[in-house]
Amino acid sequence: MGYPQQVIDNILNLPADKRCLHALKNIAEAETLYVLADDEGECRFWADEGEEATFLPVWPEQEFAEMMKSEGESVWEFALEEFLRDSVPWLMEEGCGISVFPVAAHPESVVMPAAEFAARVNRILDESYGEALDLPYL
Repeated sequence: MGYPQQVIDNILNLPADKRCLHALKNIAEAETLYVLADDEGECRFWADEGEEATFLPVWPEQEFAEMMKSEGESVWEFALEEFLRDSVPWLMEEGCGISVFPVAAHPESVVMPAAEFAARVNRILDESYGEALDLPYL
């Protein structure tokens, strides 16, 4: 997206709930989201400290995902509709949540069930653009 550095810093310093709202709105507007993948092309999942919960971290812009990748990882762009139609049902089946816009400086992030993520983004699509998707799992 090419934000100026001051804007990037301001976004990174937002509390987790405000970063989440920023991400959901931007994902809906751009109709894309970004995830990390390993060198074999598999999405990178994270686990909580007790490794009881597994979640997929997502970002609204590539530059923020790039900041979080490790050596050997790459950033993948997903079309929002494809992600909501194909990936969310799979995440639901696997019991994986979604971490919305995690950042290194603030380890807390909003983690939610995949269906909640889809519902919140779809609500924004409907309210802001009149373009909600027909998602059978919602």
